[in-house]
Amino acid sequence: MTASTTTMRPSLPQKRESEQLARWRSDARDIPVTPAFGHERKNFDAGFDSDAVGKDYFGFQKPLSGNVISATFTIPHILYRKGKLEWETGHRFWRSMHVDCLSHLSLNEASLNHTLVAWTGEISQCEDTSTPPVTAPSSTSIAPDGHAKENDQSNIDKVVLISAEEQKGLETELYESRERIIPVWLYSDSGDQQDGIELRNQSKWREYAEHDLYPLFHYKQREPTGGGDERLRWNDYHKANAAFADRICETYKSGDVILVHDYYLMLVPRMVRQRLPDARIAFIFQTPFPTSEFVRCLHRRQDLLEGVLGADVAVFQAHIYAEHFANSCARILQTQNRSDQILHGGKRTQLTHIPTGINIQNVLQRAFNPAVDKACRRVQDTFAGKKIILGHDPMNSLSGLDKKLRAYERFLQDHPEWREKAVLVQMTSPAMLEAGGHEEAEFASRVNTLVGSINSRHGSLSHTPVQLSPLPPQQDEYFALLRQSDVALITSVREGISTTALEYAICQRDRRGTLILSEFSGTAGALSRAVVINPWDVSAVAEEIYRALTAGEDEKAARHAALLRQVQDMGVERWARKLFGALDHIPGKEEVKKKPSPIAE
Repeated sequence: MTASTTTMRPSLPQKRESEQLARWRSDARDIPVTPAFGHERKNFDAGFDSDAVGKDYFGFQKPLSGNVISATFTIPHILYRKGKLEWETGHRFWRSMHVDCLSHLSLNEASLNHTLVAWTGEISQCEDTSTPPVTAPSSTSIAPDGHAKENDQSNIDKVVLISAEEQKGLETELYESRERIIPVWLYSDSGDQQDGIELRNQSKWREYAEHDLYPLFHYKQREPTGGGDERLRWNDYHKANAAFADRICETYKSGDVILVHDYYLMLVPRMVRQRLPDARIAFIFQTPFPTSEFVRCLHRRQDLLEGVLGADVAVFQAHIYAEHFANSCARILQTQNRSDQILHGGKRTQLTHIPTGINIQNVLQRAFNPAVDKACRRVQDTFAGKKIILGHDPMNSLSGLDKKLRAYERFLQDHPEWREKAVLVQMTSPAMLEAGGHEEAEFASRVNTLVGSINSRHGSLSHTPVQLSPLPPQQDEYFALLRQSDVALITSVREGISTTALEYAICQRDRRGTLILSEFSGTAGALSRAVVINPWDVSAVAEEIYRALTAGEDEKAARHAALLRQVQDMGVERWARKLFGALDHIPGKEEVKKKPSPIAE
């Protein structure tokens, strides 16, 4: 399947539809920017249900018929080695919550068969026959595991020729895998050869999503250009979404459930809906969703919003993101809204927030084993007599790493007795905002300057207050630090979900350390028992660091027990139960006719 498939699909939206001025509704609500983590506070004082971890939740009172089709932009990594296509779906040791959820749906024990529709990614060439490097070129600047990867750009712009026989062989192998993957082949019209396909400039299929959508969804506005480049990126984005819609419709059978994941595929729900009007479709955002003031800046805002509204259910990481989406639709599309539903074009879309799940058992297996135990002893020897404050962030401005360093420095200034007793171990990943230009370069330089300043002012020959690692840690070291640290400090200024926060809570079953979490992370809404902070309030963050390091054992144990219960509620099993439960309660056409929506009335 190509980006320029011959299969019938919806026509490209006309410019006049998406470039018209936003139409303001007088009843549109004013929505705050700060995540409203108070909306999601629940009673977490109930007993910890340990039996729930690892249990499969696919039993419904009214079971869904059919199977599950998940559409995600990329999962397999394809390598072209010595004339043969090879692939792998493994990911880095910090388990992606997105991949965890897809893997859970692919379990043999699941009552619904799962098929994964995904782009092949940028197929890279390798001349030797050695084992592929651990860090393989990713098809996105944000790796499938939810963390940025070190991109090897050496083969990105090279021409890769794939024969029809190789295509067929790889498609068969992918479909027969446990994940049952159906690949989407993306290439230009000129790449369609008689005996195969020719792949050029493979990265262009992700450029609109990563250059235009990702920064804006994280409250970063790009400078406008002449418009030509944006139109080219949009055309590629539309073609890629159409190719996904074709693949989904080819795979679909009556009764199947379709799950479309993230901002790379925002047009797919509507494209599929136009051809499969009775299909059950969910669209799942993995990122934050900004206020309407930012959405209005998008050149194709109407097309994107209407694309998502083709779904029966739109799923967000936090309650406030759903509110932002509803407000954007009301102001730009003049939709009729209520707290959890949007009515547009005679169709109803349910809004819900279901934080992406994490595989708790998998994290426990990776964190508690003899190899990690040995790494823990090395950490204890290295930082003997010191309290460890742990950070793990991408090296970009969204991480709030500069604010973390300023807060830590303020902590050392206010409490000089801790200068030789505490150490900030900061792990970093490469920047996600690869097109950030001078701003991101200046940010990295500012971080390095802050680290040098703190170490020179508060360090000594025998003690370095900030240990900054420029490279991602090895698996055993990563989990050893999660287990041995006394505080985890996350100061992101905008984030959909924090895998590190959840992994830290799971790994702290013995030490019961304190999680300090930014309120601007979508995770803060689900983890209200963490110490939630405003990263811009440097003095308050510094004080919370001090409180966490001086808290009594009983206080830490009580807080961690409550936090662990909240993490359990975010397990992949419960994520699946909530998601399919929402889809299972969507009324059919006849039911909608008999019971009109209060919105329509």
